[in-house]
Amino acid sequence: MADASRVSPLSALSLASIPRTVKASSAAAGWSALLVERHVVHAHRDVLELPPTPDRTVVIGLRGGQRLELFGSAPRQVHAYGAASVGFTDGGQGLSLRRLPVDGVRSFEKVNLYLPAATIAEAQDAVTGSRQGARWPGGPVQDPDLAAMSLVILRAAARGASELYAQAAAHWLALHLVERHLGLERTGDRGHRRRDQRIAAAVDLIDSSFALPLTLDDMARAARVSKFHFARLFTEVMGVPPHRYLVRKRLELAVALLTDTDLSVADVARRTGFSRTASFRHALADAGAGAPEAIRAGRGARPLDVDARRAIEPED
Repeated sequence: MADASRVSPLSALSLASIPRTVKASSAAAGWSALLVERHVVHAHRDVLELPPTPDRTVVIGLRGGQRLELFGSAPRQVHAYGAASVGFTDGGQGLSLRRLPVDGVRSFEKVNLYLPAATIAEAQDAVTGSRQGARWPGGPVQDPDLAAMSLVILRAAARGASELYAQAAAHWLALHLVERHLGLERTGDRGHRRRDQRIAAAVDLIDSSFALPLTLDDMARAARVSKFHFARLFTEVMGVPPHRYLVRKRLELAVALLTDTDLSVADVARRTGFSRTASFRHALADAGAGAPEAIRAGRGARPLDVDARRAIEPED
């Protein structure tokens, strides 16, 4: 493997500067293709200084939550993290931050993932034919698949999986991040092209505000097209109708809250954009996820499909 595709020693230094309780790490496996660590951090009023690393840093929430107050940017930013929340830090960027509690929760279990910039660039080139013009989300997004995969990789490291496994995992992670979070389209019959920027604007709105009472008009307004044209265009680009994409986002967070918190079903429904608990229960059932009580007990399925028009259309 070329040196450019190796994790920088500065990533381990940056990780070591975080006050944390380590639960698992790929460092013991001696991998050079990526660095992954699962740990617990606690809310604290002191400002923490993290040194820069050339690798891309990905923070993946597992349990609990935190509000991350970031300094050194204008304006000052505050981002809320919870289960399956994913945030990104550009390579070469140091951080000054403070960890604040969320709804009284002071501990946050998370995974820190470090990928070489060259691995990300190769994935972007494979998907788009270009390494230019990348735009990562400005705040945390939901990605339960990435959270689950990070734990699979850590278990493989604990079993002593080889460097070849680490290289394959690093390339899968890079492709997943590029395709899922850069809004890029894989090369194929349609050739090399960026996702329609109008739809990208609507996706950004949904990803950041899906817990709000969004309507089809709101989404179309963000895309600056009529709502009739928007629904067709969104489905063509994303492969699913906008209402289905919206409710899947809501249900992904709902499943995480039911699994990882003690919030009541009514509170979970309200925090994930459902105006009525009955509508929330119906959406879970339509998705094949089961009742909230079954999900909390570990017997429910993660939602895969849903006819979610009730979530964006006025209720009787």
